[in-house]
Amino acid sequence: THYRVEVRRLLKKQLAVFDGRTLLLDEGNGVTRSDSPEDTREFKASAERDLLPLLVRLASGGLTVRPIGRKSETSVSRPVAEVLVSGSDLQSPIVLGIDTKSGLVVTESYPVPVDTTDTWIVEEFSDYRDVDGVKLPFKCVVRNMAGPLREREAEKYEINLDLAPALFDVGTPDKPARR
Repeated sequence: THYRVEVRRLLKKQLAVFDGRTLLLDEGNGVTRSDSPEDTREFKASAERDLLPLLVRLASGGLTVRPIGRKSETSVSRPVAEVLVSGSDLQSPIVLGIDTKSGLVVTESYPVPVDTTDTWIVEEFSDYRDVDGVKLPFKCVVRNMAGPLREREAEKYEINLDLAPALFDVGTPDKPARR
């Protein structure tokens, strides 16, 4: 599976392309290959946790899910049933919080190594909208035990697009792609 992620931060476009093994980055000043095993591992783990492909893998039987027998309240005070998602190819287990009234995923929790221990990160999804018959979250707040770390807001989703292979070609450090 290939991933292409474009992000705008402070009016600057950043691009990452990942083919499952190699992470290439372009932050506006040329393509670089990430030689950091930590960066590559984190990008792969992030791609594994991406909500839409994760739910598709669950629906196709590619992952195991089991209730963990607890209910909790999110910061927006919704009753939530939690399930543990696991699979031999996941780097770590994922806990999904499912709104008991709507059936929508409202939280996704996962461990992230910090120094010598793991800290749990919680992503809270909201502002679900219909996109081609699928409800998708347009807002996400990422938290740890200390509080909010960052917020994301999607401008749009496009599903089942025919994408040109060139979109995944950022080149290499010694041979940049044409733009």
